[in-house]
Amino acid sequence: MLNASPRPRLSLSRYPSLDVRSLDEASDIYSRMAAPVHIHGMPGEQPFSWRVHHLALGPLALVASETQSAVWADCDGAPDAYLLSLPLASNAMAEMTVGSSVAPIVVGRTGALCAPGQGSRVVVGSGFRSLQLTIPREAVLAAVQTLTAAEPREIQFDARIALDSPQVAPFLRLIASTLQDADTAHPELEEPGADARLAEALIFRFLLGQPGSQAQLFARASRSAEPRHVRRAAEYIDAHFERHITMAELTRIAGIGARSLQLGFRKHRGCSPLDFVRARRLERARLLLLTSDTAETVSAVARLTGGRHLGRFSIRYRERFGESPTRTLARRWDHSH
Repeated sequence: MLNASPRPRLSLSRYPSLDVRSLDEASDIYSRMAAPVHIHGMPGEQPFSWRVHHLALGPLALVASETQSAVWADCDGAPDAYLLSLPLASNAMAEMTVGSSVAPIVVGRTGALCAPGQGSRVVVGSGFRSLQLTIPREAVLAAVQTLTAAEPREIQFDARIALDSPQVAPFLRLIASTLQDADTAHPELEEPGADARLAEALIFRFLLGQPGSQAQLFARASRSAEPRHVRRAAEYIDAHFERHITMAELTRIAGIGARSLQLGFRKHRGCSPLDFVRARRLERARLLLLTSDTAETVSAVARLTGGRHLGRFSIRYRERFGESPTRTLARRWDHSH
């Protein structure tokens, strides 16, 4: 039976909606929409009600939902997609158990992520509102390839997403902007190709917001165990690449002579220490060109990443990524406020 008073508006309310009153029907719909699941009611709870709005955004699926009674569910995981759950404004609780990891889903603090094929158990309190993103694995690999201009590699994510982390803030701002534009019929969403560009930007910012993601994106395999002096020098470069770094500085940090450090880098990193510095600068420049909220020009990005000569920076960038930095910047889809 419908409530007499109207319920508060839910995000994505302009898009296709469902109002489901059966646990079995909800299980069937979610299984077809995202991943195989069986939803169970809690003893003594009010009658089940599940309200859903769905938006297809390029390869992504965004689902805003509200559950009017407490439930728990076993989910087998999407066979070839990531499932990201973010809490919307709500006083109700929810948590997801993935393997041995328990990830509370708390407004402003934590979200939860399931990798492709990864099973989970979810407990949701009455009145809980959430936004779920279904992100195809192939779309993530394509984004990795775009960011690195190299063969894509799998990225390992934590099940628990720290929403109060500064690294996640650009992703959350873009999510908030997307929901606002969707709810107000913003004309940019109707432009040809806008959904695919926005989806790509969301995946970029999601990737870069995860712990250790940049290290994983640009990791280089070594043929044998890397010696401590090479690792120390590489870690120092990663932390200070935007500054002018000299060989004397690196040998002091590594505690080894210049020739030994050169040989170690060529064996384990495939380049000299100073070539490694330049590579890190170019990699960081590509991330800024594709995703930054503040670096609006190629020259600004070059300055932020230690480039002192714009022409030389552009030549090296093209050699590394196969396109000019201007072309990369033109591909950015900045949809944030």
